[in-house]
Amino acid sequence: MYTTAETHLLINGDLTAVISRRGGEIRSLKYRDTELIWQGDPAYWEGSAPLLFPFCGRVKDGVYRWQEKDYPMPIHGFLPEAELSAAGIGSNALTLTLTDSPATRAVYPFAFNLSLYYKLHENALSLTVAVTAEDTALPFSFGAHPGFNLPCTADGFTDARLQFDTSAPLSQVEITENGLLGDGRSAFTLRESALPLSPDPAGGCGIFFKVPDNNRALTLQSASLPCDIRMEFADFPILGLWHAGGAPYLCIEPWQGLPAPDNAPTDLSDKPATVILAPGEHKTYTLRIALQQKGTCHV
Repeated sequence: MYTTAETHLLINGDLTAVISRRGGEIRSLKYRDTELIWQGDPAYWEGSAPLLFPFCGRVKDGVYRWQEKDYPMPIHGFLPEAELSAAGIGSNALTLTLTDSPATRAVYPFAFNLSLYYKLHENALSLTVAVTAEDTALPFSFGAHPGFNLPCTADGFTDARLQFDTSAPLSQVEITENGLLGDGRSAFTLRESALPLSPDPAGGCGIFFKVPDNNRALTLQSASLPCDIRMEFADFPILGLWHAGGAPYLCIEPWQGLPAPDNAPTDLSDKPATVILAPGEHKTYTLRIALQQKGTCHV
């Protein structure tokens, strides 16, 4: 991997990261010679770590309504396919931007400015996202969808678990077979602050939780990894886990947003967990992926 017109290589000691201008996607995160990010495989999933905007998840029948007009919207919005501009480039930092255009307004009739600030630290990759409403109110959601290489068997991710910072229970939300939001809600109790990954909880349409604000950090631990992978997502109230059945990766997805309900057409004025910014208002979100020595405890 190296810097091209389409990607940017960040280096800091033993860590390297490759960020694509297409969608601002993390295409690689290496510790020494070990690749931690899923490199995409059309047999399972071609993505690596897309960012989601202005929607997280699906809208019913691929269409949403705003002020009595229907608009098409692909799963996870248009950001994964958008070409961003580089506003700042350094050896260990990168700023990418996207503003509204005739193409975005055809499917999303709002003026906005989106900035992504990546920084590669000695032991972590951080991303700060700034969303700004321009001359009108801006309804949106934002999320991250990183996939991590993780061997998988028929029983799931053997000897792997997610260790949360506290044992506070999570609230599981129902995702239907259509990948949309169902009516079901249930308490999910962690075992000694951990969620085992065998048997597999994340295949099919995945599993999604509402996470209390005192528990928005976790550590992926597995004998197959050279280090533990810690994710901190204080600004994201939703956490999803997903992978294609049997695929050797796990997506750990902090979202500020939810898929549209399955029981009615999608109207953006009441889509669950949508943020609405006033004209001129902005909001930031920060996500941090840190590598740490195996067995380090944060509880």
